[in-house]
Amino acid sequence: MEPKLKLMELVAIPVLLALLSLSNKANACPQVPCYFVFGDSLSDNGNNNNLPTLAKVNYPPYGIDFPQGPTGRFCNGRNMHDFIAQLLGFKDDIPAFATSRGRNIFNGVNYASGSAGIRKETRSNLGVCIPLNRQIKNHETIISKITRLMGNYSATNLLLKQCIYSVQIGSNDYINNYFKPEFYDTSRRFTPSKYATLLVQQLSLQLKTLYNYGARKFAVYGIGQIGCTPYAISMYGTNRPECVSKLNKGATLFNNRLKLLIHQLNNNLTDAKFTYLYPSGGPDLAKLAPLESAVWSPPSSGSLKFNVDGAAKESRAGCGGILRNEDGVLRAFFSGPIEGSGTDFAVLIAVKVALELFSEAGWVGKADLVVELDSKVVLNWILVPAQRPWKWWPQLVEIDLSLRKIEKVRLELISRVSNCLADGLAKDGLTRDSFVKAWW
Repeated sequence: MEPKLKLMELVAIPVLLALLSLSNKANACPQVPCYFVFGDSLSDNGNNNNLPTLAKVNYPPYGIDFPQGPTGRFCNGRNMHDFIAQLLGFKDDIPAFATSRGRNIFNGVNYASGSAGIRKETRSNLGVCIPLNRQIKNHETIISKITRLMGNYSATNLLLKQCIYSVQIGSNDYINNYFKPEFYDTSRRFTPSKYATLLVQQLSLQLKTLYNYGARKFAVYGIGQIGCTPYAISMYGTNRPECVSKLNKGATLFNNRLKLLIHQLNNNLTDAKFTYLYPSGGPDLAKLAPLESAVWSPPSSGSLKFNVDGAAKESRAGCGGILRNEDGVLRAFFSGPIEGSGTDFAVLIAVKVALELFSEAGWVGKADLVVELDSKVVLNWILVPAQRPWKWWPQLVEIDLSLRKIEKVRLELISRVSNCLADGLAKDGLTRDSFVKAWW
């Protein structure tokens, strides 16, 4: 019998379904190159461990069900973003900013801090935490490190546009600020309605800062029923197991304004996608069936896999590709415009560029190569010379030469839904003025 999903997994799956829509507007595909997490104790995976604060949990019984024991997660095992990262296809957990080192930042970073809020002063009575503004500054530091590793900012910017940015914060601005009048004066200065407006206005500026840093795919969470937590009932209740209505009303005011903000951001920043999420309830299992066929399949040990695609619109064409190892770690990518028209020609050029990049990067003889494309026509042109169109014979001959040079290379046909990340890079290439490629 299959084991039942744990509660956190049940919460994570419907959230994942919404996140997958960020990777491609037409097709859901559970794969992105990186996942960045901003938030509070719902997301923190160890950033508070070495801070002078009461809000840290790197000791038992926290982590009793986590393989490494207590890590700084505010739960017994994995948190929701651990499950989301796993379902997205990442082999390893997204590293905490406090412990991120070297190339593991290419898969993303978790900046969340227990007790943090949108406002700087939130939860300061417990000691030091990392408020959202500081988390964003930490992300700027990571961007600089990625740029140094990749060698140029254009490549970094293109990478960041493909990543998902998760922002789950705001609860502490109520339970550890507005409704703590003994420490903070916000409830005396602002009505609940005005306070919700101020919070969302500040969050709007913070999201736009991330946008200016290159983020384009946002998952922004509303606040849950904070008045129904055991802490809230014991702290503010009347010795009855009933939810604290004033806390839930505050969350509702915030969520209503946040949904309006998300609508405005989508209208004003048309090259970005903002999704509002409210993580509650279990999954719609009927929606999970398409995911199995969409999962990216890693190459065998010691091999690298290049997913490539092309795109065309009117007289313009673009191509793109992404190279990953057996752990799903990004090793190279390219995107840019090409001379010519037609999707098939764009896919053909994508294969050509992928083979040339693999050689240029010095991987020939060091790793086997798999190239995946979703065009049966182009695959037949390459494998069956008799089917080749004469007008593109020169490009096909160059591909032949590259294949002979690499030797240990295999071309495979996959479904379009499993190739959507390369498809996104190809479509991005349509809009670019210059070609960008990078490897490391």
